[in-house]
Amino acid sequence: MRSRLYSPLRGLASAIGEWAAALEAAPGALEVDPRVAALGTAAAVSSVSFSRTLLPPISGIALSTAAMAVLGLKGGRRILSAGAFWLAFTLAIMAPRVVVEGGGAALEAAAASLRVAAGVLLLMTCVALAGSARILQGMRELGAPSEFCEALTLLIAQISSTLGELSSLVAAKRSRILSRPTLRGEYGLLSLAASELFVRGPSRALNLRAVVRSRIWTGRPRSRGDGWSTAAFILIPAGCLLALLIEVLST
Repeated sequence: MRSRLYSPLRGLASAIGEWAAALEAAPGALEVDPRVAALGTAAAVSSVSFSRTLLPPISGIALSTAAMAVLGLKGGRRILSAGAFWLAFTLAIMAPRVVVEGGGAALEAAAASLRVAAGVLLLMTCVALAGSARILQGMRELGAPSEFCEALTLLIAQISSTLGELSSLVAAKRSRILSRPTLRGEYGLLSLAASELFVRGPSRALNLRAVVRSRIWTGRPRSRGDGWSTAAFILIPAGCLLALLIEVLST
């Protein structure tokens, strides 16, 4: 009998893990200038996160979907599934507030959930368009500490295996229980698995650092990007900022 909590979490971890597994090897669909890639990604996600109405999130989702449809991005279904899981997950978190307060709380919960889903979709779309290497290189050129960028590189390389190992640990611990655990018990299993994974973290991080440093691929783009690709990429953050500007001017 399937768990009420484990199955959705496994689906979410699988969707994000598969997407993260493709980040390191994916050069990006467009040869975007690294600085534009970093600033554009930050602008697109921030414009949705700081919005108060539904216009910027809906615009962000529409722009992400249009980009995937026009450019035929690989992994588009994976990107959409991760966004859908985050939308459902946020709605589940906001459900108690809707039940207690009612009325306008339902609209606020829907808006917050839509902002989260739109932010995830925009982030994944920008990474698929520009490539994680160009975004990290742009952050370096804009003055971000090299240690921070290196930590993000290691995180990208590790997140997929970490989520997969977390799912395996939860499954192993659940298999040792004869009766079906309650919802509180399932949270306990997840907590134990996460704690065990945290204890293993330092040694795994050292091993991963050695592996990444031994590779020929440096994580940096070979070219500065071309003008047409950069202009096409700018359309997404520009559209998100325009939606946010319309929201500000209309209030």
